[in-house]
Amino acid sequence: MVTEGRDDFAEALDAGEQLLLARADGPLVEAAVIAIDGVDLELRAEPGSLAPGALATIRRYDGEAAWFATLIVLEVDAGQNGDDIVRARVGDALRVSSERWTERVDLVGPAVLRPEVGPDPLLRAESLNASLTGVALRVSDRPPDIGVRIGVVLSGDGDGSIAFRGRVIRVSRTSRGAVVGVEIVGISREDHRRLQRAVARAG
Repeated sequence: MVTEGRDDFAEALDAGEQLLLARADGPLVEAAVIAIDGVDLELRAEPGSLAPGALATIRRYDGEAAWFATLIVLEVDAGQNGDDIVRARVGDALRVSSERWTERVDLVGPAVLRPEVGPDPLLRAESLNASLTGVALRVSDRPPDIGVRIGVVLSGDGDGSIAFRGRVIRVSRTSRGAVVGVEIVGISREDHRRLQRAVARAG
């Protein structure tokens, strides 16, 4: 089950919690929650890592489900300890609460992937399996390195293509190419709904 609720996401955060943000232009940013005021957050981050107007995504587990949220940076001020004090607003948030949210099912079909930074070309791939939080892809060309941020498009299963931003978490070599494990770090409501329907039908 996928539900929407930026208020619920903000309420689930705790002061002092460490967050890993995926900036829209690629880099990952570590930030600590200082305070929560409705859907507005005050964060502590490395100097220069976030700028006003920047967008960032978060994937967060709470033990029972996964959250996907978008943050919009409103203001950035210099902190007293050499860090930045960032004020951001939760733009939207999806909570994947199905009891099968981590269960992988076979989902075979064409896919393409492309690293978000650097000169690496678009790679044709084949999706092997998927869950509501990640996919496994097989590529015949040189795979992206672990930790690289990539854009992925799956062909889906007749319900429209599924696009998302992901991070490579593992790469294994096989006789038929490399298998790349990708965790989803950013996805729209519509694409997540299509992914949910594809996983449900395959399962």
